[in-house]
Amino acid sequence: MVSISSAVDQIKNDPSQVLAALPIRRVCEDLGVRFRQRALDPATTVSLFVAQIIHGNLSCAGVRHLGGGKFTAQSYCDARKRLPLKVLEKLSRGLYESVRRSRELDAKFSANDLFLTHRVFVLDGSTFSMPDTAELQKEFGQPGKQKKGCGFPVAHLLAMFDVNTGMLSEVVADAHP
Repeated sequence: MVSISSAVDQIKNDPSQVLAALPIRRVCEDLGVRFRQRALDPATTVSLFVAQIIHGNLSCAGVRHLGGGKFTAQSYCDARKRLPLKVLEKLSRGLYESVRRSRELDAKFSANDLFLTHRVFVLDGSTFSMPDTAELQKEFGQPGKQKKGCGFPVAHLLAMFDVNTGMLSEVVADAHP
């Protein structure tokens, strides 16, 4: 089984090696996402977002220092808001599939890693609230017990992890009833 901590250490030690393999610009083009050339283009924003998470959910001000101080914390937050979810979803799926298909990982599967010859996945669920914007209200709404205009949009999140790799293989967000 691949250790999550060893994978995190590898990314922390040399994030450029892992992130360079992500086809961020191509994914944006494939999905029709248009952006201006700026300090925080989608590729840079995704790279910094991964670094932020890997460094223990660093504050946006801390991310500014990881990026060499070429932008403000608010600029980074704005860049993350501009990044469409579909880009992150496609990158995540692509990364999972490429790791899953790699010979090195497949070679580590043995009879002990399978349950009755099947790969095993685990599910985890949660809810999360979001900023109170018209777009998010339309997409996710509010929980039934909140009065209109008096709360935040809330969504359910369901994540599926591959037990052998520890990798997130699928994630779904849906409106809270």
